[in-house]
Amino acid sequence: MGTILARIAAAITARQPGPSGRHLARSDALDQQAGEPEAHLPVQGPAHLVRALAAWREGILEPGQPPIGDATRKPERIDDMMRGPLGSGWAWRPAYRKNGQAAWCGFFAAWCLGDAIPSDDRARIMPSTYRLQQAAAAHHPGLARLSPTDAQPGDILVVRNARDGKAWGDHITIVERVDPVGGLIHTVEGNARGWVPGARMGVAEDCREGVIRRTRPMRPGLMPPCPVSGLRQSAHALAIYRWTLREVV
Repeated sequence: MGTILARIAAAITARQPGPSGRHLARSDALDQQAGEPEAHLPVQGPAHLVRALAAWREGILEPGQPPIGDATRKPERIDDMMRGPLGSGWAWRPAYRKNGQAAWCGFFAAWCLGDAIPSDDRARIMPSTYRLQQAAAAHHPGLARLSPTDAQPGDILVVRNARDGKAWGDHITIVERVDPVGGLIHTVEGNARGWVPGARMGVAEDCREGVIRRTRPMRPGLMPPCPVSGLRQSAHALAIYRWTLREVV
């Protein structure tokens, strides 16, 4: 009897379906990772990129957003990026408590950079796509403007809305990594909608506003759905801004 039961169990196991190609295809298109669990996120690289990914892991959502997975509403963290000494230091502004109170994508990037750039640059240049463009055009010390094709992890990427975007760009992000074959730049962003920790990767219904991860097309004419968030792309890479970072002791 034991031998018969063992044979039946072996036959059932043999008929169990393995991982589908559709599931394995949910990699970020750079490697063979299946769905890219958090364990695969880089822990080395530019310090401000590591800091950005740590903020993502923390699960920072905008006020009013429904919690999901490991992400919850944390307006006090957004406020620190905007008004705190390692953010943009806008202490004169009211505390951040309401979604839409401020466009904080540049504050997030400034907070990630921290003391690696001067506090005056975090306060005056980083919060604004226009000021980034003007500072680079004026050859501001330590800041260069490059093409999206030159993007490297840790660079500041400004994206432009495809339909009605400003000439100097509409949104500030941090480059996580680049997929030249797919024509995509993987980003970590504040004040945006995308994938948050604990949500299903590539599922648009799970996306939330806050500190998120997603992709941005390198070229205006390339608008595939974002493989990280599942959202339809509405903006493309416009320019890379690279700071000469000072050593932080």
